[in-house]
Amino acid sequence: MISYPIPEPLQVEVYEVGIIDGTGKELASELIHLGRRQDNSVIVLDPYWLFQAEFQGDCVKVSETPEVTLKADSFIAAKDVRERIKIRRQKQLI
Repeated sequence: MISYPIPEPLQVEVYEVGIIDGTGKELASELIHLGRRQDNSVIVLDPYWLFQAEFQGDCVKVSETPEVTLKADSFIAAKDVRERIKIRRQKQLI
């Protein structure tokens, strides 16, 4: 877990999603950033959220034993990535 200065407390988990075709060729690889707010709602963060501030001092703390709590939500986000890749490939075949 990483502590990061934002206007509200947010637990962030990062998942790597790889999409492969039937031959084993990797079509896409993306990082999905999911955040859980205090009211337990889940949001998908922009991939560039990490680059909007500088990390200095004790604001960054990485947990040695990460708790995976957003895994189900990561599957939903991964399905969205898969559909986006599928639509892009279908457009190329037309």
